[in-house]
Amino acid sequence: MGHTLEDAERIAQSLRALPAMDGSKRTLTKQAMIKRLAREIASLQQRGYSIEQVADSLRGNGLDISTPTLKSYLHRSKKRQGQHSARKPARTETPNVPVRAAASPAAPAMAEARPDGAALRNGKNAFLVNDKDSY
Repeated sequence: MGHTLEDAERIAQSLRALPAMDGSKRTLTKQAMIKRLAREIASLQQRGYSIEQVADSLRGNGLDISTPTLKSYLHRSKKRQGQHSARKPARTETPNVPVRAAASPAAPAMAEARPDGAALRNGKNAFLVNDKDSY
């Protein structure tokens, strides 16, 4: 049995009519639970509790989690928090000031010109290819 456009619209209207869910009753995964409890867990660790003792306490409160899993979830939580806070600041416009390379007799900064028009490349410029004719 196929469905019609009217069926889809009727179902869409009934879905829109559903009341909003109470956010406090939303189910969380173990990882989401640890993310929510990360500050409290860090506070316990600062007060001298080991990660094993914290895991035991969580199990005693109904969250069945092993110590290695707890460590992993805490590490992921810290890593994600660091990504959000370590974002680069917005770039500001700076005036274009020409920068001159320091001249060093041991390592020339620019490629030396050869009589045939090709450049003699050395150091980090040795593999720099600007055009196909130079190799």
